Amino acid sequence: MKNSQIKILTKGIINGSVGKSSLFMLFALCTLIFFTALPVVAAYFIPNTIISIAVIFVSLAIYALARCAFRSGSGAWFRFYQRKNRTGRVLYWFSPKRALRSMGLYASIFFRKLFWTLILILPGALTVFSFCYLAYDSGIEFNLFLCGIVGGAVLTAVGLLFRFILVQRYFLAQNIFVSDPKIKASQAIRLSREIMNGKLKRTALFKLSFTPWILLCAGVLPAIYVWPYYRQNCALLAGEIKKEIKQTA
Repeated sequence: MKNSQIKILTKGIINGSVGKSSLFMLFALCTLIFFTALPVVAAYFIPNTIISIAVIFVSLAIYALARCAFRSGSGAWFRFYQRKNRTGRVLYWFSPKRALRSMGLYASIFFRKLFWTLILILPGALTVFSFCYLAYDSGIEFNLFLCGIVGGAVLTAVGLLFRFILVQRYFLAQNIFVSDPKIKASQAIRLSREIMNGKLKRTALFKLSFTPWILLCAGVLPAIYVWPYYRQNCALLAGEIKKEIKQTA
């Protein structure tokens, strides 16, 4: 199935369940606002510093668990769009044990992405910082300063591009994880890397095609529609990639 066909199919799916899908975004926003405000309220109204710090850490821990459970639950919602009891598949992840497993998956993916960020973006960023520091501290010729800044900026931009492409190797990890709740996070990531071999460019370009949609959220289209539309597209693309791999195996 081509990318354009995936988008057409997604529109049909979303138009029939946009209300329910949008509830996930509202839930995420509400939890974010609540757990962001809670530490502020605790620090302001609780005079005891130790108790205030304890409340802040507990609230952050609960939010982290709820956020990870929500990510897996929403992944299951869009993954099983054709199945019955989609709500049950979402609620399945809202238990402490499963939320911790989800946290393990997303933490592992986060640190892997952080590694590639440091490797690919840090050299360019350090170049820009170094020339700015030299210009401020001791002064350098303008032409040399300009070359350094432009070169560092280009190096950073190229690093961002390669980083965006490389992290697509983890694109299927969530889909695999919610498809088989018994699988370990490390196994889901390893399978994602294996399946995504040769699919990185396609996935990156597919995601970039949603840039106009995301930009329009600020002024025209509500994010409450764009977010489910984007997530459902990603879920269908993940399923299509897995299907192609099975057919060629």
